[in-house]
Amino acid sequence: MDTNRAQISFGKYYGEWITRVPYSYLIWGITNKCMGEVVFPDGRVAAFYEVAKAEIARRGEKIVDIDISRHAINRASLRLNSLWQRDHRPDEGLHSWLERWSEYALSKIKDSLSEFIENPVCCEKENQYMFKINNKEVIFVLDTSGAIPVLKTVMRKGDR
Repeated sequence: MDTNRAQISFGKYYGEWITRVPYSYLIWGITNKCMGEVVFPDGRVAAFYEVAKAEIARRGEKIVDIDISRHAINRASLRLNSLWQRDHRPDEGLHSWLERWSEYALSKIKDSLSEFIENPVCCEKENQYMFKINNKEVIFVLDTSGAIPVLKTVMRKGDR
């Protein structure tokens, strides 16, 4: 899909070419499956999140596999710092460590390996899951309702 001269027809960047929109806004649109319209010069109309994917590819950027919320990073830095210190790989910061464990957890959810997930609990919102990583005694709360899963928060076993 050629994103050149595709114009956003909604929201914060109304009237702007999609090629001028910040990466963070494109990711927001993909994560939330934003159905706002983008209009092409030939009159075609497409959903923002589809055009955002094409624009990110055009820029040579990578679409993240999982989004780590600021709240999750803050909680991990306060509550899981000692665990991260013991477990992280060389040159792996807290964000990358959370990303690695979240991706691993998502793969296990997809594989339905019950020995990995101890008492999965469906939360109030659909497609939001809370589970414990047995050997780490950590709870990750993941929201999988968007196009990109989001790690919402983390806590130690027993925290609430």
